Amino acid sequence: MSDLRTLFPDTRWNVSLSVTNPLSVLYVYNTDFGAAPNGGRCCLWTVPANTTWAKFEVWGGGGPGGGSCCCMSGGASGGAGSYARKTIRVTPGQTFTICAAGSTCCYSQCQAPQGFPSYACNASATPCALCLCASGGYGGYTQCFSMLAGCYHCITCICGSACGFDFALCGPSGGSHNTSCGFNSWHTTPEPTYIGGGIRIGQDHCRICCGAWMNGCASFPGGGGGNAVTHSGSCQCGGQGMSGLVVITYK
Repeated sequence: MSDLRTLFPDTRWNVSLSVTNPLSVLYVYNTDFGAAPNGGRCCLWTVPANTTWAKFEVWGGGGPGGGSCCCMSGGASGGAGSYARKTIRVTPGQTFTICAAGSTCCYSQCQAPQGFPSYACNASATPCALCLCASGGYGGYTQCFSMLAGCYHCITCICGSACGFDFALCGPSGGSHNTSCGFNSWHTTPEPTYIGGGIRIGQDHCRICCGAWMNGCASFPGGGGGNAVTHSGSCQCGGQGMSGLVVITYK
């Protein structure tokens, strides 16, 4: 009976994946998920001996949620960071600059800025032979009386940017709905692009995270931060966007 190697015509991929010949994986990220901001993580990776190829995967950081005062709510919450990947042939001794995006601050402004990018660039070539990058998620926003009863802000896939990729996915924005003056409102924030579980739903009576009323904080890597929702009372900051991740698989 034939085995898979005899049936598969391209011998370049006939590589044993036994425990004696495993793939190697390197993860680059900031382990302090709870810090806002945490500064991300950067390093210089040197291709080890006997390595012939490497796959780079990058997740941009999540966008933060918008802040809120008085009766502010509504608008899209912070978006998820983009995802991109690329597989290339490498030579032992090559060096790559690797940077995983940091988390964002908890912003008080009604319009929050974009999250931070992640990237992997060939530091051994001039100009760079490889510079793979994935943008951060779009920042959330809030407004006074931005929605009337029964109105929705739908979830959309607002494409960020990526470069140098074989395959990439944009991070979706969030969405929201409220009844009146921010009371009994709910909004959604996207989980990590490509590996996430979809969206998280928050309501104004749920657990608070950095000022945003959400069912938990942003998800790693690159999940969006929830908007703050207020119904009178003090001003609140939006939730932080989660930091990014770079994964290198090599053989």
